[in-house]
Amino acid sequence: MNMIETRKNPVVVARDVRKSFGQNQVLKGVNLSVRASEVVVILGSSGSGKSTFLRCLNQLEDIDGGWIEIDGESMGYECSNGRVRRLSAHRRVLQRRALGMVFQQFNLFQHLTAIGNVMEAPVSVRGMAKSVAREQGMAFLQKVGLDDKANLYPYQLSGGQQQRVAIARALAMEPKVMLFDEPTSALDPELVGEVLAVMKDVAKSGTTMIVVTHEMGFASEVSDRVVFMDGGIVIQDAPFAELAASPASPKVAGFVRSAKH
Repeated sequence: MNMIETRKNPVVVARDVRKSFGQNQVLKGVNLSVRASEVVVILGSSGSGKSTFLRCLNQLEDIDGGWIEIDGESMGYECSNGRVRRLSAHRRVLQRRALGMVFQQFNLFQHLTAIGNVMEAPVSVRGMAKSVAREQGMAFLQKVGLDDKANLYPYQLSGGQQQRVAIARALAMEPKVMLFDEPTSALDPELVGEVLAVMKDVAKSGTTMIVVTHEMGFASEVSDRVVFMDGGIVIQDAPFAELAASPASPKVAGFVRSAKH
């Protein structure tokens, strides 16, 4: 199989993904396919299911129905002799390595320095030697422009710097897909740009990315496609220019119009 053919194969496949919390059905059959090196931005109003879908991809939430595959591997379940079986907790943890996730809140370990946070998973999860993890960790901190802050603790960093450390930490596991869940929503406005700049650099490196955000500039400049969710389903999946020019519903049109102001 040549490289061109490989790029055509989807890295992420979600089929009819459903998720409820009690009587509240949040995801009502989400379908999405993402190819290698694609940057897909998910838009939608609060409560549309965007963040829940991202958490289902990363197995932070168990799905109630449907199927998710990452790089051809079924996530969380396997089909054997015609029967679907839940994977063990250990196997689910191993699968989760394929996905790096950056959350709204930075979720850094407060007792570890910036480099300590970036080194933690490669050492504890992958068994990497500390010397190797430190060298690679410094390279990732340099990539996000924070190698000079390596020995500072989270409380000594701004919100934007903490989120950039969180991005470096996720990249350090060399995931197949990077997931971003509203990565700038907890930041002061003046700090948003520095995080978006790092995300743009990550996209340019060819990393497969799924980004939940309200940052329309990022969606228009960086994304290959925009997926608009409403009421727990995907109602439009198109390049940003097409979505903006020919919205599939008044809801999409209103969202794009309001986001421009």
